[in-house]
Amino acid sequence: MPRLGGPRASKRRVLASVIHSELLYSAPVWHVAMSKVTYKKKLTSFHGKVNLKVSSAYRTVSSDALNAISSILSIHILVEEQADRYNKIPKDAARANLMHKWQEEWMQGKSGR
Repeated sequence: MPRLGGPRASKRRVLASVIHSELLYSAPVWHVAMSKVTYKKKLTSFHGKVNLKVSSAYRTVSSDALNAISSILSIHILVEEQADRYNKIPKDAARANLMHKWQEEWMQGKSGR
């Protein structure tokens, strides 16, 4: 998608949600692979490209800032939430855990402020 013009951010966010639903479809099965640095880095890199397209930002913007601008949470946190929900943790508890992890990650981050 072009950085200027083209669909608005809300429409771009809908396209990103389609990508997320495809990525997270079988996340409870492969979420243990996220403990490997290489797999986590590949998924985070792809997710960063999606965030760049949603927010129409430049490549120099940090991934933490892109997550905040595009109103999309980090992909590895979303994978953990899907795994929690698969393991019969209630939706409210899983979402609260997700927000807590995201806040900790944001506070400990070195970039994006």
